[in-house]
Amino acid sequence: MQEKINPIPQAEIKKNRFSVIWIIPLIALITGVWMVYQHYSKMGIKITLAFENGEGITAGKTLIKYSGVQVGTVDKVKLDPYTKKVIVTATIEKDSQRFAKEGSLFWLVKPRIEVGGVSGIETIFTGNYITIRPGSGRQAFNFTALENPPPSAPDSPGLHLILESEDLGSLVTGSPVLYKKIKVGKIESNSLTKDGKKVLIHILVQKEYEKLVRKNTRFWNVSGISLKGDLSGIEIKAGSLSSVIDGGIAFETPDFEKTEKKADNNNIFNLYKDRETAMERGFPIVILFDTGDGIIPGTTPIKYKGITIGKVSEVNVRKKCGRIAATILLMEKAKAVASKGSRFWMVKPRLDLKGISGLSTLISGQYIEVKPAVGNIVQTEFEALKTPPFTDPDAPGLHLVLKSEQVNSLSEGSPVYTRGIEAGRVEGYEITDKGVNISVHIYEKFSKMVTSCSRFWNQSGISVSGNISGIKINTGNLESLVSGAIGFDTPAGECRKAVTGNTFKLYNDIEEAHQAGKKIEITFKDANGIKKGITKVKYRGITIGKVHDVLLNKDLKDITVKVTLFPDAPDIAKQGSFFHLVKPEIDISRVSGLETLLTGAYINSFMGSGELKTSFKGSDSPPSGHPDLKGRKIKIKSDNFNSINSGTPVLYKGIEAGVVEKTD
Repeated sequence: MQEKINPIPQAEIKKNRFSVIWIIPLIALITGVWMVYQHYSKMGIKITLAFENGEGITAGKTLIKYSGVQVGTVDKVKLDPYTKKVIVTATIEKDSQRFAKEGSLFWLVKPRIEVGGVSGIETIFTGNYITIRPGSGRQAFNFTALENPPPSAPDSPGLHLILESEDLGSLVTGSPVLYKKIKVGKIESNSLTKDGKKVLIHILVQKEYEKLVRKNTRFWNVSGISLKGDLSGIEIKAGSLSSVIDGGIAFETPDFEKTEKKADNNNIFNLYKDRETAMERGFPIVILFDTGDGIIPGTTPIKYKGITIGKVSEVNVRKKCGRIAATILLMEKAKAVASKGSRFWMVKPRLDLKGISGLSTLISGQYIEVKPAVGNIVQTEFEALKTPPFTDPDAPGLHLVLKSEQVNSLSEGSPVYTRGIEAGRVEGYEITDKGVNISVHIYEKFSKMVTSCSRFWNQSGISVSGNISGIKINTGNLESLVSGAIGFDTPAGECRKAVTGNTFKLYNDIEEAHQAGKKIEITFKDANGIKKGITKVKYRGITIGKVHDVLLNKDLKDITVKVTLFPDAPDIAKQGSFFHLVKPEIDISRVSGLETLLTGAYINSFMGSGELKTSFKGSDSPPSGHPDLKGRKIKIKSDNFNSINSGTPVLYKGIEAGVVEKTD
C-alpha cells in the first residue's frame, strides 16, 4: 500500500514597490538639473561690438563697466575680413541686460590728452575698459562702438546748445566756453549740416552758469589772434593765452537790447567771428553787387558825405541770380536812407576815360557810398550801381527813359550826343520783362532840342556796312568806342515839347532811327539767309526796308520775319503784294542769286493793288505772271547762261528795271 505524500509548501513572496538603490541616481539627477539651472540663470547675454581698431582690447581681460562697476567681460577679439573692422564678442551679466538695448553707446576708455584736459588717467593702473551709455530701445545684440567719448547725454545736468558757423576754425572738442574769461562750459562735439554748407558746434554750459544764457545772447569765436587793417593802420587782437593755444568761445547778452527769456536745451545760436561783429546793432538792409571785390564783412563801411553810417556785417551769394548780397547794419540815426530810390555804389580807385576817382581809398580802404532819396517808403533791398552816378535826379534839365531790347555797351555815365556835342549822360538802367529801361539826363541848355518827335539811337562801338561796290565804316569818338554812347536828333515838324518822364524808343543805329516806318510781317518756311537788323527788303533794286526781328512761330514749323519799311518807301503793304527771298542757289537745275554772296541775301518785293495788309506769306522763288511784272517782254540770246536763271534781276544804271522770267 502506497503512502500518501503531501506536497511541499511554497513560500509566499511579497513584491516591494520602491528600492533604496534608486535614491542615489535620483539625487544625482536633481543636483545636475539644479546646477544647470543655476548656470543658465546666472549666464549673461552675448553681444558684439565693432571697433575701427582693437588697440587696448584683450580677450578675457578687458572689462565692460558702467559707473565704475563691472557689468561684462570681453570674450573674443577678431578681425572681420570684409569690413576690416575689429569685432569684439563680449558677455553682459544677467542682471545688466538692460544695457544691451537700441541706442546704447559703447566706447573704449583709455588715457587721453585733449584741449579740455586729461581723461582716463586711471586706466594707466587698471587697464583700458569699455564703458556704456544705456539706450532706451528694444533688446539689441550688435553695436558699433564710438572712437571717442560722446557728448553729454541730453538729460545730463547743464545747458546743451548748438552754435551755427561758416567754419570750425581752430575750435576742437574740449575747447572752453568762456564768460568774462571764466570757463563755464566746453565744446562737446561738432558736425556738418545736412547740406554740408555750415558747421554745427555742440556746447555744454555748466548747470550753475546756465542762467547767464538768454534767448538773445550772442556767441563769438575767441580763438587765436585776429589782425586787420590797411595803410592807415593795423589792429591786432588776441584773447587769453589759453584761448590762443586751445581756441574757445565767449558769450554775452547785449545790454542795448531787452533781456529775453532763459535759453532752453538745443536752442540754436549764430557763432560770430569776433565780439565786435557779435555786438553790432543797427537797421539791416541788403545791397546786391555784381562782384564781392573789396567787400569785407565787419570791415567795409557805408558812408554819406564822408561820415560812416553803417558797416557790412555779412556777405552771401544769391543762388538764383549769382549776385553778391551784402548785409549792411545802418546806425539807428541813419536808417532813413533805407528809402525807395536811394542809390548805393562802391567807391574804389578808378581810372577811365571819364577821369580818375577814388584815389583816397588806396589809403583808407574801399567803402560804399549812398545818395539817399527823400521819401517815406521803406525799402530794405537795393541794386548797387556799377559806377558812381553822374547826375542828380533833381538836377536841372530833362530826365527821360529810353526803352531798348538790350543795354549793349552802355553804362552809367555814357554820354548822350547831338550833332557831335555832349548833351547829357546815362543815369542808370533797370531790367524789365520786355527789355531794358535806360534813364538819361539831358542838360538844361539842350532840353529845348528834345521833342516828342526826337529819335535816339545807340552810337556805341563800330558799325560796318557795304556791298560789292564798297564798305562803309562808322565810328564815334574814343569815349563812345570804350564806354558806349547815345545819339539823338529832332526832325522838323509840329511836335510837342518833351518833359521829364517822357519815354522814347532807343534804336539800334542811326539808320534804323531815321528809317522807322510802317511794320509788316512775312512768313517763311525757314530763316536760312535772313539776319535780324541786316537783311534788307528791296523793290525794283531800291532798299525800302529792313528786317528788325526773326521769330519762330508757335507751331514750330514756320518763321515770322518782322520788317520795318522806310517812311519814303512805296506802299507795298497791300493785298496781292509778293515777297521772295533772294539768296545764292546752286543745283543741277538752276544757278541764281550769286550776287548775294557779296551783298548778302535780301527780300525782293512785288507790289499788289488790293486793300491794305500787314501780314504776307513769303516764297523762296519769284512769282510767275504777277501784275507788277507787266511791261515789255524781250528775248536775249547768249552762248552762256551759267549764272542767269528765273528771277535774275535786269538792271539799268544800278536800278532793277526788269526780271528774267525763264531761260530755255
